[in-house]
Amino acid sequence: MPKRRNICDTKTHSDAERKPFAKKTAADERKQIEQKELDIERLSKQRQMKIADVFPRSANSLERDLQRNKVCQEFLTEVCVHLTEDYHEIQDLLNRHKTLRGANDDLSKRQKDYEDLSEKKKDDFIKYMKERANEILNANNEIAFLQDKLEATESTTYRLQNEVDSTIRGMSDKTLELCQILSAVDNLLERFVRHMHSHKQKRDVPSEKKAAGKPVAKSPEDLECGVLRLFLLEGKRAMDRLDEICAYMTDYNDICAEYDKWSSKGTRKLGERRGARRRMAIPAAATHPPRRASKREISATKAPQRSGATHAERRRARRPSSVTSSTSALSRESYCPANGNPALLTAAPPRRAQTRSQPQDLGQDPRQLPPPSRDPKLRSDRGRGSRNYFPSPRPWRLADGP
Repeated sequence: MPKRRNICDTKTHSDAERKPFAKKTAADERKQIEQKELDIERLSKQRQMKIADVFPRSANSLERDLQRNKVCQEFLTEVCVHLTEDYHEIQDLLNRHKTLRGANDDLSKRQKDYEDLSEKKKDDFIKYMKERANEILNANNEIAFLQDKLEATESTTYRLQNEVDSTIRGMSDKTLELCQILSAVDNLLERFVRHMHSHKQKRDVPSEKKAAGKPVAKSPEDLECGVLRLFLLEGKRAMDRLDEICAYMTDYNDICAEYDKWSSKGTRKLGERRGARRRMAIPAAATHPPRRASKREISATKAPQRSGATHAERRRARRPSSVTSSTSALSRESYCPANGNPALLTAAPPRRAQTRSQPQDLGQDPRQLPPPSRDPKLRSDRGRGSRNYFPSPRPWRLADGP
């Protein structure tokens, strides 16, 4: 719309000039007013048309809403009448409904969240169960493998235990045999030493045993080492004792050989003396050579040596009484076999005849020993395997000169 010009502002113009301008302005304003009225009429018609088109449907919808809500209002009014203690007004009931509606929405949301969480946990549980099932299968396989290994180990253990038991039994048998051997050696040496009366040849057996001593063991390894060390010491000591026994037996054999030698010499000399006496007793006329003995006479002479003769008869048949008496004083004292060259030493004084209860002299001829007793008790004491079999020798005494 063009701006109106104020006529009063044109004071400087003349009236002639002002008149056409005012007419023109009034015409323009009338046109504008008409135009505005036309616009208002047009807009009013449009408005009326729109109201006519929209209002009937809006009224129907509002009426329907009013009827529907009217039922709720009547219900709420009745509830407030019957429950005046809890709800004094309808607004309180609406507020309660709003609160419950919000709680319901909250619980629904929480239920949905928990359902999602439950689904997630369920998936995790299924996954966990699968993993545990795999672990159980692996553990069962490992258990089966270890069970087989255990059975193999048990069988090996039983086999080794049987081997150890057999080894222990074998060691026990060998230990028993070794102990028996050591005991036999100790008994032999003890019998030799017990029948010796010389201070030089005595042995302090208890002190030796005490010195040997068993080692103190604190563990199975120490015990085994101690037992082995003890057996080694006992074996070495048994070897030394066997050497001593061998020396005793060698000396005894040498003495027996020397005794046989000197006995044969004494018998030869005795025969020569008897032959000389016999030749002296023969008359001078008997110059013929002596007659040779016949087989019958020789058998008669050797008759006492048969199995039916006694030991004394056989001894008297083998040895004359003069030879026996001359050699009875010959004992171990007369010889010194230590240097390997037996020499005749100072003769020992004559000894009395020995009885069965006395130990036999080592220098006596074994062929002159009394016969073994028929009594089992006496025979066990004087048998070849008894401890009295080796006689007790006398101490050696060296001669004053060669």
